[in-house]
Amino acid sequence: MTFKPKIVENKPELFSWCGSLPYIFTGTHSFHFRPSMQISGGTVMTQEESFSGLLAQLIGPFPSLMNGTRKSWREFDQDIKNESEKLAAARR
Repeated sequence: MTFKPKIVENKPELFSWCGSLPYIFTGTHSFHFRPSMQISGGTVMTQEESFSGLLAQLIGPFPSLMNGTRKSWREFDQDIKNESEKLAAARR
């Protein structure tokens, strides 16, 4: 199954895309960026996913099916953090 997501928001504070198989599954993934309250000049990135459609309703009662996805996104988050900190250090 191949998704071809479309970018739906591309702003400094929000980046999101949406991919779907009509009526079967739609997923929207968003990244939110806001100034850090703890680190001067820092940024906090959070992300969220929302799903709808028949497949989403079937997965809903079985949250463990998403464990692999959650693990992958945690690794992605760490990679983004590492790269961002490396780029920030190079600018100093």
